[in-house]
Amino acid sequence: MLAARVRGVNEVGTRSGKHREVNGKPETSLTLVPIPSAMEEGPIPGSRVRATTKHGTLTVDEIAAMQPGMARLMDELSRRYWVLYYAAKAGNWELAAYMERESEKILQTASVARPKYRDDIASFVRERLGPIARAVDAKDWRTFDSAYHRGIDDSNMYHDKYNKRFIRFRLPDHPPEWFDLTAR
Repeated sequence: MLAARVRGVNEVGTRSGKHREVNGKPETSLTLVPIPSAMEEGPIPGSRVRATTKHGTLTVDEIAAMQPGMARLMDELSRRYWVLYYAAKAGNWELAAYMERESEKILQTASVARPKYRDDIASFVRERLGPIARAVDAKDWRTFDSAYHRGIDDSNMYHDKYNKRFIRFRLPDHPPEWFDLTAR
């Protein structure tokens, strides 16, 4: 190996395999530049980083622009929260559990998409969806109903906190028509 003959270059064995070191520093396999030197260049602009799929090539900036904003995420969350309520009311605890888990996933995405909400989202998941999930697991309608409505109250409180007082979740007085909520 030519590089092995260069002064100061060593092959080092680790649990994950071998890597090369130059003067005691790890070296990247693509650039043959020590990692610390490569990292000093600073971040690469998203417009220069491209990903190619079978549908074409996109920049990281284009991919970032396609990510859902809070309006889209909250619209999906409100529909799942609606189904969650009526699934539990109908005794379809399996569907209710699914909708609760999906609601958590939407909120996880929201906390990544909008980091300024991350702490409040984590609190909501812990303090509101947590009790809902436990009530669903216990198949306890009374506890579920109470926890669910506390979730609506907190949702409205967070909208107030972030100057979105014009947004209020209202549980429709009927189940969604597109679901058969019968327990199986």
